[in-house]
Parts: sequence; C-alpha cells; structure tokens
Amino acid sequence: MEKKSQIWFTDFIIGVMIFLIVVLIYYGYSYSLNSDPGDITKDLIMEAKSISSALISRGSPSDWNKSNVEVIGLTDGNQRIVEEKLGMFAEMDYEETRDIFRTPYDYHFFLKEANGSIVDENGEIGLSGNSSDNLVSITRIVIYDSRLVNMVVHVWD
Repeated sequence: MEKKSQIWFTDFIIGVMIFLIVVLIYYGYSYSLNSDPGDITKDLIMEAKSISSALISRGSPSDWNKSNVEVIGLTDGNQRIVEEKLGMFAEMDYEETRDIFRTPYDYHFFLKEANGSIVDENGEIGLSGNSSDNLVSITRIVIYDSRLVNMVVHVWD
C-alpha cells in the first residue's frame, strides 16, 4: 500500500507543477495582450496628422523665419508650397523642428511626384532609413512649382 500512495503523491506534485506552469504562461500571455499596440498607432496617426496639417498651413507667423517661427508652415494657405519656406525648413536643425512640432516621435518629410520620384530640389527633411514596425505615413496633395505633387510625412517611434 505504501508504494501506491507514494506514486500518487509524485503524480500529484507533477500534475500541480504542470498546471501552475500553464496558468503562468496564460497570465503572461494575457498580460502582453493588454499592452495594446493600437494605442501607439493612434498616437502616431495623431502626430502625423498634426505635423502634416502644420506643414500644409501658412505657419505662424505667416511670414515666419528661422528666428521667429512658432508653427512651421510651407504653403501660402492655398496648398501652394512657398519655396522660401521650404528652404528655411530644410536648413533648420532637426531637433529644433521636433520641438516646434511638439512631437516625441521621429519624422521624415519629402515631396514626391505622381510617378513616385522624389522632388529633390530641397531634399528630404528629417530622419530617413528607419526600420520601425510602428510607422505611419500621411500623404497630402500640394502644388509645387505649378504642378501637383504629394507631400509625404512619415512618423515613427
């Protein structure tokens, strides 16, 4: 009789250990699901919209320069890119522009032709070559040099 109870006790301990391991794995998995990746995506979308909206505006003040800029805007108010503003934006320090946009995220701005080629007269602005899984891209149509082009803003964490 003693051998049967010892076998039962060993089987019971092994069964309880397996059960606890399964419960711990389940709670670990469910905890990781609670950190919703959609929250970061919503924040990135809001930031991308905010940056692209600022860029498509006149800016503040409307005749801003690098010393008095409050909001970086690149257009004349009618979605026409003002080359002087684009040039000033390209010359600004990246971290300074992030502070003006009030964003904790990295961004990349460029103008793209309808055929996909990048308008490179003033180059691309911001960081490029990111490898983030959380990237949001906003495209707006603007007029640059009397032609329609896409203004593209990428934002990522």
